Amino acid sequence: MSQLFGMDNIISSLQGNYNKVSNETAANTKAANTQNTIGNPKLSETANSYYEELKAKHNDVEFVLVSNDKTDIAKEYTSNLVSNKSMIVLISEDEVEQMAADENVRAKNEKLIDDAKAQMPGLLEQLKESGTNVKSFGMEFNDDGTASYFAVIDKSMAAQKERIENNMVSASSMEELLKKIQDVMYEAKADSVMTEQEKMVGQSFDFTV
Repeated sequence: MSQLFGMDNIISSLQGNYNKVSNETAANTKAANTQNTIGNPKLSETANSYYEELKAKHNDVEFVLVSNDKTDIAKEYTSNLVSNKSMIVLISEDEVEQMAADENVRAKNEKLIDDAKAQMPGLLEQLKESGTNVKSFGMEFNDDGTASYFAVIDKSMAAQKERIENNMVSASSMEELLKKIQDVMYEAKADSVMTEQEKMVGQSFDFTV
């Protein structure tokens, strides 16, 4: 019994320390309950409040909050992100803070999101007609106030898999993105078409009677 009682005290102490750390973490950042994050992003209370409003306003978009030290490699993680929403938006800590503090930045970036959403159905239709299978679309904000767009392509649809670096195609506009996807898939299909001579390479035939 004494051993059990002692263990209870240890567990209780550990739980108390855990709660203390959790409370301190919550006080420093309100982004702890964000479902999708890359790195260890933290937001001020004001920025977190705005971020929750942004997600509610665009509830058909999968927002992924990125810590400032991971912005250069954020897209590498999106090929593993599973989402049934229309597109993914990578957004850094700094961008959320700026949007929360500056109405002009907020309006500009939200318009970029709206524009991308408006163009998505047409892009999907054109890709569907060409038989291209895209797992997800996304966008991220650039430092110069513009946006970049990317698509995660299903590699199983491409014969020449090594042509698709990290399953990803990226571009500076939706039109460029569409062209790049079509080019990649065209090249992949072309590589899969072999001549009769190519098909015979490595095969042996017995012509004896």
